[in-house]
Amino acid sequence: ELLQLSTHNKRENKLGSQIQNALVVIEAFGHARTTQNVSASKFGMFQEVQFNERGRILGTKTLTYQFDKSRVTQVPPNERTYHVFYSLLAGTTVDEKNALHINFKPDYFHYLNQSGCIAAPDWNDEIEFSDLKSALKMCGFKAKTVTQIFQLLAAILHVGNLQFQENADALAQEACIVKNTDILDIVAVMLGVSPTKLETCLTYKLKLIGKEVCTIFLNPQAAMEQRDELANALYNVLFMWIIESVNRKICYSGAQEPCNVIGIMDQFGFQNFATNGFQEFCVNLANERMHHFLVNEHFSNEHGRNAAMVQDGVPLPMPKVIDNSACLELLLGKDKRQLIEDARSKKEVLSKSSSLGLGGITGLMDRDTARLQSGATDASNANFLASLQRQFSSHPSLSRGSQTYAFGINHFSGTVHYSVDMFIEKNLDDLSPDFVNMLRDSSSNTFLSNL
Repeated sequence: ELLQLSTHNKRENKLGSQIQNALVVIEAFGHARTTQNVSASKFGMFQEVQFNERGRILGTKTLTYQFDKSRVTQVPPNERTYHVFYSLLAGTTVDEKNALHINFKPDYFHYLNQSGCIAAPDWNDEIEFSDLKSALKMCGFKAKTVTQIFQLLAAILHVGNLQFQENADALAQEACIVKNTDILDIVAVMLGVSPTKLETCLTYKLKLIGKEVCTIFLNPQAAMEQRDELANALYNVLFMWIIESVNRKICYSGAQEPCNVIGIMDQFGFQNFATNGFQEFCVNLANERMHHFLVNEHFSNEHGRNAAMVQDGVPLPMPKVIDNSACLELLLGKDKRQLIEDARSKKEVLSKSSSLGLGGITGLMDRDTARLQSGATDASNANFLASLQRQFSSHPSLSRGSQTYAFGINHFSGTVHYSVDMFIEKNLDDLSPDFVNMLRDSSSNTFLSNL
């Protein structure tokens, strides 16, 4: 509706079409089918719709946060990973499938078959692929670039099919090896690296222990986790690059006339499932911050437009709102005054935590994560949970439930219990530097190395 009101000539109509097609691209790469929604966004988004003083459209700028990259490799039962993977398999021609080595049914790929849900009765992947190709073209993606994007998507699918086994030479005391070397060769060609170097990066890992860099030999299970980290990282950088590319095309950056903005916030829904983990914790933390900011921005009489009206003697109603400052104090270690000051200054005060400047549960998690990274043997999820319960046992926003190996938070939208399984490891997000060096310095795939 905004576009219909603000487009009045051919150039503006074209820009309006590009903006709509950009949303098609973002949905394909950032939305997935869940048990609750046929196309649920797996990221938070703030979009600026830009107008001139006469109300004519100038462009849009999209900012994303909290993108769920783990969705690529870990899909809940009866749900799907991102739409674009299924569309790629359904919509490509036979020649395109042969070139990308994806001439298989979707259930051939581990990342697609693990959830038990591939086809959806109310979703046509072939039509979605046709719409995606048209949208990419409208948004200025060249044919060669589109082919490179599809090649990277195919490579990610093949990465998920890599299997590992123990080295047959028991006396060698080496890392495990790749079992299906034919898949390794396909992935290596697509990534533009040698199969030997790729296998080394998958089965060995550099780790900083104390002040020394050590090489860890990985067993098959650890190598599969490293494989999934590579797939997550590849898709994450691709998604971020697509958002950046769309912004370069349709975001207004001229200085010849002033720009007015309407902001549209599309945040995650409140997360509360039968089992909740690190990802749900991060989403609900972001929602708590957003709720606190919006409540104070719109209903506080101490600053902004409300304060000006109060000074002018205009009586304002006092609506009942949920004050979640106690919950944020538990999560971040900041009281209500500090939270309001942060919202006004638009920045965090880096003083408490080793990485994000936070206290509370997140500060405790950051400190344990830093200790894990340094090689501390007692930095574990169990010890993190024990420290959390000991340090915040009397806090009113901490809930003690019947679930073991979990802690509960009384959020503004309800109580959620979080399993601490892999909490510290996921917070570390420890991608092996060997992957970065290999893809940036040794890859002949210039599209990938430049991402």
